Parts: sequence; C-alpha cells; structure tokens
Amino acid sequence: MKSKWRLPTVDELQGIFDYEAGKPKIDGFAPNNYWSSTVYADDTYDAWIVNFDNGSTYGYNKSYTYCVRCVKKTKKGKLKWSKSHRNRMTWDKANKYCKGLNK
Repeated sequence: MKSKWRLPTVDELQGIFDYEAGKPKIDGFAPNNYWSSTVYADDTYDAWIVNFDNGSTYGYNKSYTYCVRCVKKTKKGKLKWSKSHRNRMTWDKANKYCKGLNK
C-alpha cells in the first residue's frame, strides 16, 4: 500500500526542530506557526501548532490560519516532507490540502 500525505502530528513537527540550534533540522520551514494534526485535548475546537521561530507549541482554534507542510512515510519508515504551502489556511483546509496531494 502506498503511503499517503497527511498533516503531521505535533510530535513529528517538534522532532524536526533542533532546540539547541534554534532552527529546523530540514529546509523549507519559515519562522512561522505550522499546523499539526493533533487536536488539543482540553478543547476539540483547538489543535496544536509548532512555532518554527523558536520551537514552542500552542493549542489554537482551528479557524485560525497558519502554515502547512504535509508528511508521509517512505518504504523505509522515514518521514518525507512536502514543500511548504505558500498560503496560510485553517486546520480543516490544511487537512484537506494534505489529503489532496494523494490524487
């Protein structure tokens, strides 16, 4: 089965931020907030974002607009990242965008 593009989890986003160097471990991330697929446990109207300026995480309302990068697993189990979408979008649109890359 072919791996499908999806919105990354908050752990996956945090895993590519180098907290000692204060920057992402891979290219293509602007110093902005990026959506994760992880819904905020205390309020399902919110989802976690990761700030790629400093690596901090926050739960924000899904109607806000933030940056998006999609992810999928390779055959070897590594993560492959899409290019950053040039426009900010809501959480729902971000999920649809990533799923749309599978077509």
